[in-house]
Amino acid sequence: MATACAALGAIVIDLALLPMVLTGALAVALHARTTPDDPVTVTRDETIVIIAGIAAAMTTSILLAPELWWVAIVPALAIPLDAILVARWLTPALARPLGASNATDHG
Repeated sequence: MATACAALGAIVIDLALLPMVLTGALAVALHARTTPDDPVTVTRDETIVIIAGIAAAMTTSILLAPELWWVAIVPALAIPLDAILVARWLTPALARPLGASNATDHG
C-alpha cells in the first residue's frame, strides 16, 4: 500500500521521485523472498536494498537539482571501495572457524 501511494505521489508531484518508488518496490519484493533464517540471503538482499536505495536517492537528487550532480561522486566511489574492503578483510575472517588464528602453523 505504501509503495502504491508513493507511486501515485511521484506521478502527481514529480516524476523525478520515480527512482525512489521503484527502489521501494524492489525492497518489498526482496523482503518477501528473503528467508529470515538464512544469513546469506538476508545479507545479500539487504545489501542490494541498501545499494539500490543509495543509487535511487542520488538519481532523484540529480533529477531534482542537476547542478548538484557532483554530490553523487562520493557514493559512486565509496560503494565499490567498501565492496573491495569487505572482500579483502571481512570475507576471509568469516571463512575461518571461530578461534582460528591468521598465522600458519610452521612447526
